[in-house]
Amino acid sequence: MDAVEPEIAIYMAGKGNRYGHPHDETITALSEVGAEIYGTDINGTIIVTTNGESYSVVPEEEGTISAPQAPPPATTDLAGDVTIESIDLEVEIVVIANNGDTPVNLTGWRLVSTVGNQEFVFPAVTLQPGAGVQVVSGRNAEDGPPHKFLWTKTYIWNNDGNPGILYDSEGNSVSEYP
Repeated sequence: MDAVEPEIAIYMAGKGNRYGHPHDETITALSEVGAEIYGTDINGTIIVTTNGESYSVVPEEEGTISAPQAPPPATTDLAGDVTIESIDLEVEIVVIANNGDTPVNLTGWRLVSTVGNQEFVFPAVTLQPGAGVQVVSGRNAEDGPPHKFLWTKTYIWNNDGNPGILYDSEGNSVSEYP
């Protein structure tokens, strides 16, 4: 990007799209070179006009897009408050809850299926006190952040029983089920 030094950048993405567009790395890179960023998910239709020497940008909706902030470090001292509440082997739903009274950053935490050693890594998400999240898998599973996360469309959990282990971002075992 340094070679072209863009003044503005425009991307097209649907609001709340399941692909995570635009990616944080792209927005960060554009912000670092000082580009003014417009996106259809924030600004709606964006009209650019030019006379060949100058240009103007008119967004349908006002709004700013800036580089994402780094998530706060994981709070491993509160990890004991976060537990795997259940693993439903038939419908492939894992429920993880924060039973404490302080928010816990789950960014980089891992849920591991011990049979097969498959793992799900949590994206940037903070679990509020008394709240829970679901990690779903299987053919009919669907993503629904910030409370439901799609692991995979394949089946993970062995219907004869399959223990799950939750690890914090430092690799410490936090909870096991059953």
